[in-house]
Amino acid sequence: MKKELKLDDYISIAKSDINTYIIVAMIIFGVLLFIGYKVDFYYILFFDLIMIFRILERISTYNNLKMIKKYLIDKDLVNKIEKIDFWNEKNYFLTSNYLIIVQHKSVYAIKYSDISKIYVETILNINRPGSYEEYLHIFSSNNEFKILTFSTKLVGEELMNIKDYLLNKNDKIIVEENKKG
Repeated sequence: MKKELKLDDYISIAKSDINTYIIVAMIIFGVLLFIGYKVDFYYILFFDLIMIFRILERISTYNNLKMIKKYLIDKDLVNKIEKIDFWNEKNYFLTSNYLIIVQHKSVYAIKYSDISKIYVETILNINRPGSYEEYLHIFSSNNEFKILTFSTKLVGEELMNIKDYLLNKNDKIIVEENKKG
């Protein structure tokens, strides 16, 4: 049976991810530097930029988790979220009682009963063959949230179509027709 992770577990994982990515980036940099020296082609070091962007992405994720924890403590919601069912490894959690999301540097904890409607937006980029994305737009009483649920691009998060999950939590959600972007 898989261990049920708590918010602090996810924060620890995010912190260790940063350290792992830094170590891997240093190793790759050293190898590429050696190869660049041997073949007198230092442009190969630009490949290490990918790792630098991944490190920055992991730092952003860690900061999101710290913001979520502070928000939950400030709003006295730590014990009310109960079990964490899904973490997209970037900016939102699905818990037993709440969708918790970081959007525009703010944290929101939305009760499933407060979600009024949803729709799926599909984006097919004809300029880049095979480039396809799906977003789920979620409307609560005061806000709209946009969550990436599918992409053919390489993204730094775990994707899941959460539409059915939300409908299981609140069967009164209005499902609008899919929209194409």
